[in-house]
Parts: sequence; structure tokens; C-alpha cells
Amino acid sequence: MRWKCTCEYDGTGFSGWQSQPGGNSIQDHIETRLHWMFGRKVCIHGSGRTDAGVHARGQVFHFDGEWPHGPDKLLRAFRCGFPSAIRVSGVGEVAQDFHARFSAKKKCYKYYLLEGFPGAFTHRYNWCLGNRRLNFAAMQDLAKYFHGRHNFSAFCASRGDNPAQDPIRAIGEMNFKRSGRSIVFTVIADGFLYRMVRMLIGSFVAFGLGKVTGETMLTMLSTGIRQINIDTAPPHGLFLHSVDYA
Repeated sequence: MRWKCTCEYDGTGFSGWQSQPGGNSIQDHIETRLHWMFGRKVCIHGSGRTDAGVHARGQVFHFDGEWPHGPDKLLRAFRCGFPSAIRVSGVGEVAQDFHARFSAKKKCYKYYLLEGFPGAFTHRYNWCLGNRRLNFAAMQDLAKYFHGRHNFSAFCASRGDNPAQDPIRAIGEMNFKRSGRSIVFTVIADGFLYRMVRMLIGSFVAFGLGKVTGETMLTMLSTGIRQINIDTAPPHGLFLHSVDYA
């Protein structure tokens, strides 16, 4: 039996999604719970990795295991045995050819910015810019040019375990929305490169602050060559919002 599961987590204090030697990744905690539930080692496969400090509202993973009690009792078994910052929110049986990563059609990430200084309940989930102010209208206009298929080599970091990853990605939606001092950056694509979202938001913030020209941004997009140093946005403002299999 193959099970598709959706989970959410506050990434603060964890070493990311993927299993780590220290055992403090999201994957480690879920597999530890599954070992207790099934009485054997169970490996899970996620829709993608999130870095240390990155959060998720709709991460998806799958695993194989014989569970004769139905999905409701499986979900009930998932409701304990985790740190409070990890929650499995949905389970369902799927076909054996389903794969949480390779069956995904789209992923949606959201990044949260705050023009101002953080409050007690905002600092963990927003990149707070203090006294700095962004040219919001210009950022909105520039984002339109990033729609469609492009080479995002200039907006990603290298990962030693997958150096030959295809840099071409198709962005279906990319926008900035403001509500008072809060700005939400949303990007939906067929897939993402390593640290691509955080480097995109880092470069857009630099543009919004007047540190980078729009011409430079578009040249990097068209050539795939990074012409400037890009500050990677901090992880705590980023959420894996949802994964679409339709």
C-alpha cells in the first residue's frame, strides 16, 4: 500500500527537510514516528527539500506500508509522537506509481516581507526590513518578465550532490501583493532549483531598494549568467505553500 501524506511544519530549529546525521530534520522525525507505528524502518519520499529554517504549510510525502485500519486511523496515529512544530494534516491511499516528487505538476512558494521592525509574533516568519522601503510598483512590473520558461542559472546556488540539474524552469505565476507594511511574494512553477526562491527574492529586494537595475536583472534572466553578487534571502520568511498533482 502506498500512502500520500500532507504535512505542515515550523522550520525554526530544525535542520531542514532531508535526513541529517544529527537526526533533527523533518524527515527524521516523521520516519521515527513511522518506525514506532509499523514496527520497522519506513522511508519517506518528499515532494522536495526545504532548507533549515524554511517552513511548510503543504509539504507532501509518500511511503509504502501495509496498514489495514484505513486512512482515518492512520491520521489519528500521526497526531502524536512529534514535536509540536510538526503536524501531519492529511493522508490517503494512492496508486503504486504515485511519487511525491516526480508526480508533482506545480509547486507554490510564498515569501513574507515586512517593511518595518518585527513584533513578537512576526519576527519568526518575515524578513523584516527595518527603516528600508521598497519600490513596490517597480517590483510588481519587473516580476511580469519572469513568467514563462527561462534559464534560472543566475538565480540559484550550486548543490554538490546534483551539479547537473536542468536550470530551465517554467513559472506560471509570480507576483507581489501588499497589505499595509506586509508584502507577500508568491511564485508558482513546475519545479525549483536549489535556493532559487530565496535568491529571487533577495535579488528583487535589492532591485526594490535601488541597488540593482532592472536591466541587470533581465540580462541575468536572459543569459543565465550572474553579473552581481546576490544576497540569499533569509530562510525564515519562506513557506512551501502547496504542491499540485492535478
